[in-house]
Amino acid sequence: MLAWLFCVMRRKTLSDNFARNGDFKVQNRLTEDWISLTRDQFNDLVTMTIANSLEAFPRVSWIARRNLRRHLRRFRDIAVLPAPNVFDRLEAPW
Repeated sequence: MLAWLFCVMRRKTLSDNFARNGDFKVQNRLTEDWISLTRDQFNDLVTMTIANSLEAFPRVSWIARRNLRRHLRRFRDIAVLPAPNVFDRLEAPW
């Protein structure tokens, strides 16, 4: 279920949950339906977002790395360990 959610969710709708204390949801980008999430599912999707981004990190330009770090910084405190630790070990590209 989690892998399917990661594939079909509209990425921006995951980020929209940062302002919420509950009632987490993402939008299915194919059907435009809203999918309710538990807190654990939300945290796991955040962790998958960091892991997916960090996997590509070595292959992108330094400008893309800088922008990626900036984007991921707000995900850091929600992600499940060890994702925050890996994020912290990345060398800044500047």
